[in-house]
Amino acid sequence: MDERRRYFRIDDNIGIRYEVLAPDEVAPRQAALARGEIRGDNTLQLAERQLQLLIDKLRVQQPEFAEAIHLLNTKFNALKGALPSHADFHSVVMPVSISACGLSFDIEAEIRAGEILYMDLTLLPTDLHIHTLAEVVACQQSGSVWTISADYLNLSEENEELMVQHIVKRQRKILAERREQD
Repeated sequence: MDERRRYFRIDDNIGIRYEVLAPDEVAPRQAALARGEIRGDNTLQLAERQLQLLIDKLRVQQPEFAEAIHLLNTKFNALKGALPSHADFHSVVMPVSISACGLSFDIEAEIRAGEILYMDLTLLPTDLHIHTLAEVVACQQSGSVWTISADYLNLSEENEELMVQHIVKRQRKILAERREQD
């Protein structure tokens, strides 16, 4: 069975930062990711990851308590986002079609199929970062933009779980919004 069929695909807005890697950069970057050296995690990021996992577990047993914690965390993240940042890089938030095995999004210039990307994906509104390599499987021009499709390479189990949880939560929210409109 094709692995891509195991996952839901949704339209979402996430922060994306990517870099096209030269062939000789791929193996060292993959090794650094595997060792956990490229995570971009600071104390807040680590706490956010752990909190999201606990909130998701708590939703089953005590949904109201989990929702209260989620709202407090959302409030904290909004306040954190309002503070000036000293980082020299910010992800660009853009629309994507995303699943736990890959994504597609629009770019301004062609990237050839087979190229390997280093990606820093910021899931919103939780502000969780997923660092991974991805292989470009297609890049098609549509007017003045190119739509790139890429499959993640060796996504860690932790990041895969975070991605699946994010997609399921977003899908639930999208379905609830559709029900309200009907």
